Amino acid sequence: MAPDVYGHAVAYILDPGLDSDIALATAALEPQRISGANRYETPAKISANRFIKSGTAVLATGVGFADALAASGLAGALESPLLLSAQNDLPAPISAELERLDTTFVFVIGGEAAIGTAVTDELDDMGISWQRIAGSDRYETAARIVPFLVDIMGNENRWWRRDAFFVRGDDFADALAIAPHAYAIGVPVLLVRKDSVPAVTAQTVANFNINDGYVIGGTAAISAPTAEDIGDLLGDAAVRWWGANRYATAIECARQACPADGSTTTV
Repeated sequence: MAPDVYGHAVAYILDPGLDSDIALATAALEPQRISGANRYETPAKISANRFIKSGTAVLATGVGFADALAASGLAGALESPLLLSAQNDLPAPISAELERLDTTFVFVIGGEAAIGTAVTDELDDMGISWQRIAGSDRYETAARIVPFLVDIMGNENRWWRRDAFFVRGDDFADALAIAPHAYAIGVPVLLVRKDSVPAVTAQTVANFNINDGYVIGGTAAISAPTAEDIGDLLGDAAVRWWGANRYATAIECARQACPADGSTTTV
């Protein structure tokens, strides 16, 4: 009854009555590999490992990184899987997983150059409704995800935090490091350039009153002037999570998101 996880330990109630006993089970940390024959079968297997059913899914291109990582917060807000597609074909492992999940609606991330009409036609043939979220480039696509995420997180049972993670849009490493945390708490990932904030990103911060921001990566990824510009947009300095290289940055993101005391950072 009522299990909860603390690090590598699970606490649970033996008796749900008034005289409940609380037990603590621990286990050694053993890595588990979840993999498929290719980049499409692997997310299908991750989904199968995590979800029994999911009426909604998020679909992004498996060729480029930007759309999938920018959509991580949306998938988390929906509590749904994030799956990958080829441009002109819905891979068999993905279509099979959508059927297993009993998915009835898919958010398609990116324009037709990322996921073409052949894929959406396949969704139609499967009886799955869909909506495309796309901009003229990766920066605008990431920005256009935000209103959907805000709508989901801003209902009476959820909390729109007015936070965002800012990552470099032309390299995947820092976005990949923060994507799990963005998924876990339903916070958008916005893309910037090393030396500038795209106008569409700045406008999104203003439109949705985003007032707390986290710059992911060191100054080689996002320059100090760009971080200052982000802070000006937020009305307060952005916090930078970074390390000496992409591996150290990923470790820092993990430390900030999951402190050693077993709590979780809600940013």
